[in-house]
Amino acid sequence: MQDSANLGGNYFYLSPDEAYDIGYPGGAIVYKSTRENVFAETIISNEVVDVDYDDEYIVALQKKDSVLLYYYIIEKRTDSLFGPYTSTEYDKKRAKLGLPKELDLNK
Repeated sequence: MQDSANLGGNYFYLSPDEAYDIGYPGGAIVYKSTRENVFAETIISNEVVDVDYDDEYIVALQKKDSVLLYYYIIEKRTDSLFGPYTSTEYDKKRAKLGLPKELDLNK
């Protein structure tokens, strides 16, 4: 898992530690903004536990209620959000979009 990061394309990841430090009540999120720590548009809210990215895509894993896992894919070029998916649905969408295997989450 990464610390807070600029994911490219005006997308950012706010880690749980950073959310706590700055007093952001929503926990770990992926958001879109023209500046870091200006939460203009939350893309994936609450409990984002892992992210990875490349020039074209962002993949994210969200853990709800300490049990449920949801997977997301963001296509930066088109600002398209795919998900929430189960692990199986996520793997199928990855294959369909042709995401590289180096772009991965800790399952």
